[in-house]
Amino acid sequence: MLGFSPLRAGVAFLPMTVLLFATSRFAPRLIPVAGPRRLMILGMLPVIIGMAWLSRVSPDTSYWSGVLGPMLLFGVGMGVVIVPLTAASLAGVRPQDSGAASSMVNVMQQLGGSVGLAALVAVFGTASRSALAHPVAGLSAGDVRHHVLAHGMSAAFGVAALFDLATLLLIVLLLRPSAPAATAGRSPVAGRARSLVRVPDTAGEPDAG
Repeated sequence: MLGFSPLRAGVAFLPMTVLLFATSRFAPRLIPVAGPRRLMILGMLPVIIGMAWLSRVSPDTSYWSGVLGPMLLFGVGMGVVIVPLTAASLAGVRPQDSGAASSMVNVMQQLGGSVGLAALVAVFGTASRSALAHPVAGLSAGDVRHHVLAHGMSAAFGVAALFDLATLLLIVLLLRPSAPAATAGRSPVAGRARSLVRVPDTAGEPDAG
């Protein structure tokens, strides 16, 4: 819709990528202060706002007015969410099982991304066909194509915003922190992660293997 070349489109994504990398490098310092659950909640808010912003896309939307802002919000939000989410996913895992657990986290991330993208593509296709079947009167052929594309994208981004909102609700409802245990030798990050998911301490248990 914007008519970007492949190179220009790649450059257009750089602000989000750089911001996500920088934020994810800083996020571990915030975990001992705010806790994983609170960081995940705070990180999901700009992601939801950015996705809702993109759901307002129209044929007149430009990169500077309607795309760059949401991407910057994604970069900040996902950079904050990824680190505590990974820490919470691996909380309570014994050192000898950490490799398998990390692999399972990566598998679920890839699976969730694939299934989610497939669902959003289906929404895009359905909305686009509906817009094509009911064209706006007075538009030229080129304007109709832009309208159909923008309508499909708007619907897909709207559903994506609902997915993100559901993720935020799951974090709020399922990940309830308890008072962190003051155990000697336990790092603040590990203590908060364990209290986040309410798993028993297995440090003193014998190795089953």
